[in-house]
Amino acid sequence: KPLDLSAYFETPEDVRMAYSLLQNAGMVSAEIELLQEIAALKERLAETREESQRSRVKRIIREKQLQFDVMMERQKKQRKG
Repeated sequence: KPLDLSAYFETPEDVRMAYSLLQNAGMVSAEIELLQEIAALKERLAETREESQRSRVKRIIREKQLQFDVMMERQKKQRKG
């Protein structure tokens, strides 16, 4: 499955560089942390067989994805304004 890199390329180059420096220092941005959480939840969903647990994990994924989308939208507005 191809990676969605649109958020990466929508981020200004200087901000990407700062994120890279932080990551190399063992720190990650809130956005990256959320993406990692979403990826882990998707793996958990793939392994979960009980429907009530699957529903719960799906709900958490939606919430985290919404939170990520809001963060990205705020960044876009800050860059424009």
